[in-house]
Amino acid sequence: MPNIVNISSHPLRVLEEIRQAANDLSSVRFSENINDLSLARRAPMSAVWACLEQGQIDRQHTHREPNGMYAKLFCDFAGSKITVDIMLDNTKVLHVLFAEAEEY
Repeated sequence: MPNIVNISSHPLRVLEEIRQAANDLSSVRFSENINDLSLARRAPMSAVWACLEQGQIDRQHTHREPNGMYAKLFCDFAGSKITVDIMLDNTKVLHVLFAEAEEY
């Protein structure tokens, strides 16, 4: 029997779906405290959006659960490494759960 890969769970496919959802503002939901969390961790909302639109996916932190796909994105923004935790649910709504900045 040949090896079969579930392409829908491939990190690059997930990244494509994340970017499609991020382009539709009605498909993006932020956790209630994301603004406070991101500011406390020096990750402004502009950095969060930059990560959603242009970030890379952390392949080690991507997994599927019954309610959707969880992933961690990262990008460089104004001299910091920004990480954003997201969940893309089964209806293709993008939930931004957490964001932080780490200075280089």
